Amino acid sequence: MVFTDDKISNFMVKRSLKLLSDSFESKNKSIEAAKILDPCIGGASFDIALFQALEQEYIKSYKLSEFLKTNFIGIDIEASAIELAKENLKKVGISYADNLNLKCKDYLTDFNEQGFDLIIGNPPYIGEKGNRAVFSKIRATEFGKKYYEKGMDYFYFFIEKSLEILNEDGILTMITPAYWTRADSASKLREAIRARASFVDVVDFGELRAFKDAVGHHSLIFFLQKKKTAEFSYYLINETKNDLGEILENILYGINMSPEPEISISKENHSDFIKSCVSSEFCMNYSPYFNFISKKTQGIFEKIKKHTKSTLGELASINQGIVSGADRVTNKNLSALKEQIDNEANINVKIGDGIFVLNEKEASEYINVCSCLVSFYKNSDITAYSIKKPKYYLFYSTSKMSDADKEKVIKHLYKFEVILNKRRESMLGKLPYYHLQWPRRKEIFTGEKIVSPQRALYPSFAYSDDELYASADVYYITDIKENLFFILGYLNSSFTDFYLRHVGKKKGKYLELYQRPLSEMPVIDISEDKKLEIAHRAQKITNSKICDSLKISQLKLEIDNIIWNELYNL
Repeated sequence: MVFTDDKISNFMVKRSLKLLSDSFESKNKSIEAAKILDPCIGGASFDIALFQALEQEYIKSYKLSEFLKTNFIGIDIEASAIELAKENLKKVGISYADNLNLKCKDYLTDFNEQGFDLIIGNPPYIGEKGNRAVFSKIRATEFGKKYYEKGMDYFYFFIEKSLEILNEDGILTMITPAYWTRADSASKLREAIRARASFVDVVDFGELRAFKDAVGHHSLIFFLQKKKTAEFSYYLINETKNDLGEILENILYGINMSPEPEISISKENHSDFIKSCVSSEFCMNYSPYFNFISKKTQGIFEKIKKHTKSTLGELASINQGIVSGADRVTNKNLSALKEQIDNEANINVKIGDGIFVLNEKEASEYINVCSCLVSFYKNSDITAYSIKKPKYYLFYSTSKMSDADKEKVIKHLYKFEVILNKRRESMLGKLPYYHLQWPRRKEIFTGEKIVSPQRALYPSFAYSDDELYASADVYYITDIKENLFFILGYLNSSFTDFYLRHVGKKKGKYLELYQRPLSEMPVIDISEDKKLEIAHRAQKITNSKICDSLKISQLKLEIDNIIWNELYNL
């Protein structure tokens, strides 16, 4: 069980109550009439902050216990969490915690109350992989059938349920992972928000960890109101050594000030965060994702959309690399071999041994004697305009290989047969154990192409007309209907970096360069002579053995200038 930091809880509570109070005052109503819900109470972090803030600013002490007993509900699916919540509440002076409306229930399937003015919490983050039983229960309900999407996270349901039981003008506040705003698997969630609510504020933690033990976890606090608003504030926290509580306090005071188009609040000349004013219409409707782009920058994207001639997906084929189903021996598949290892003295297998993917030593006896043994590239071998020499080999084992090659492949793979027969296609009887699971079309790897790693800090596209085999974390752009080197230069430009960083898909600082975001990448209308200028420079950089690094930097800058000048001249 992971609990929310008190600094985060306090911030979320204070801002939520201010929004709720303002909404009630506009209707000449008292906050004492508000119904409040915590749908995942955990250790009562939010509720302690909530009760203290209500007493300090909104409800007189002698009225608080009666208000909480009648107007507050806390829910958790775990009975132990309810008991822990009561204990923690008593520790801070809520002696009547046993008399509060704290319920051990499944919020999604067993809770049917409506009409809440504030719902606040930190929902559970659970992926479907490894948790099918949890998802099966909710999928069997009408609610689950309505909102389920393949690849979704369980917390999506909490947002969708909360929107359904929230009053008009009500406030929904949660801290969640940030990825759902652009995830392919969250389209129903985003549509539910578009239909019912608007953002009031969004706080993006960027690279700053909201939960210390959650490596690679990028968090987002959102405040939604169940009504339509024209604009909202987006706060991006910069990497900083400053105290999280102090940063959130600064944001809180900034929120309560008059909004400005774009400001930053600094400490000792270091910006803790950047505040942007974002159009609700643009955020929710510019693309299938939610785009937190300031109104100051919005015009550039409107111009890009207006002058997009084609998307990359319309100009080329974009394919994922090879899936073998078992590159090397792992802890998991070693356990599947245990019985075979115990029974056969000549079976010597350890973690890291090559199955389909071999290092130079493992491949040595097959080099030059097995034509289906090919050089194998890692995604880290690919950078902008450059491809490193590979250190690995792959058995490109398919139904089209020769009998002689088949014999050599089986010689190497027979001891891994138990592992390989556990792959889905092999279990279904569709695939011999010695074939790659998804080898793709060989032409993808042998013809002219542009390749990129699935994830990179910056656009990292390179040209190759050699055979280039790589795994599923490399993407291949082939069958290009434009000048190939123009596309190469365009994709490696600062324009592409700017677009993907704002509108594409990211994981923290890293750009996601897989099929969908690449397919959706706009190719703006550039004159033919300028395309040739870009292509000429991109080809020069690719053949950079004849150029020094300063010259390469100059050529890249010239490509950037051509593209941006073309955009602004349109």
